[in-house]
Amino acid sequence: MKDYFKPIDPRRFGRIVAQRVLTDADDPKKEIVVTLGMPRRVSPEEWQCPARVEGLKPKPILGVMSGIDALQALLLAVEFLRLQLSESGRRLAWVTDSVLCTGGGIPRQVPANYGEKFDKRMAILIEREKEKASRFRAGILRSWFLQSQEGSTETDERAEKRNRRVRKEGRKRFARKS
Repeated sequence: MKDYFKPIDPRRFGRIVAQRVLTDADDPKKEIVVTLGMPRRVSPEEWQCPARVEGLKPKPILGVMSGIDALQALLLAVEFLRLQLSESGRRLAWVTDSVLCTGGGIPRQVPANYGEKFDKRMAILIEREKEKASRFRAGILRSWFLQSQEGSTETDERAEKRNRRVRKEGRKRFARKS
């Protein structure tokens, strides 16, 4: 066995593949940074990929995910990041975006090892839910656009009440169609 096959020390992160900066919606000055390292081969049958979350806790959350190849290790590390953000319970947003997201905008991975029939059912379900969500968001965006075109002079408080009412109506319609 070659000596370069050593497990990754999470404190020695190595080369960064991707990074995302999020803000805490309840404290916009607080940044949460997720970082994904380069997968590395640690043995002929194992690859590892480091991942780090900074800003959720006083100390960074470090993880090293193992897989049978570089892609599996990378995907597991992405899922590790998503889970850390989701389980934190924080409402997060991208710095330049007002859309709140629980998992930092990292999509949930759909399991791929349950067979072709399962894959097809999941694809249909995802497409159906995407369509519902698009219609829901379109209604809210349309009302905001119409309000801006009317040159409304309503107060911020009245606008927020109206927006809450529109969102509530949209959720009711969304629930009925489910």
